[in-house]
Amino acid sequence: MAISITATTTKTVTSTTTMPIAEQQAYPSTTVPTIEQQSPSPETTYENRLQAALEHARRLTHMYGYQSADVAIAWETVEELRTFYRERLLPLVPSCQASFERYCLENPHAFECRSYDC
Repeated sequence: MAISITATTTKTVTSTTTMPIAEQQAYPSTTVPTIEQQSPSPETTYENRLQAALEHARRLTHMYGYQSADVAIAWETVEELRTFYRERLLPLVPSCQASFERYCLENPHAFECRSYDC
């Protein structure tokens, strides 16, 4: 996730109580940074979530060993994220099989595309 911090607003500290002038001059103005959050792509979000889940599962495995229920749950989360990626994000990317099928539709007499039904 990309976060950029820019200081764009300036606010002046005003006092409602009676503060000595020397202290008021010590804090004349402050700059408040604003955080602009850029919308990440779905693959970037997925990669960040998967990386965090992998690190968490590895850390738990190192701390508790392989027999812990928490470790099993952490690794199950990793597998669920991988399954989600395969089911949701991979169909968006054209596969070699889809390209080959399109080639065969365009060239039905090509040697590679010949199929013989029994």
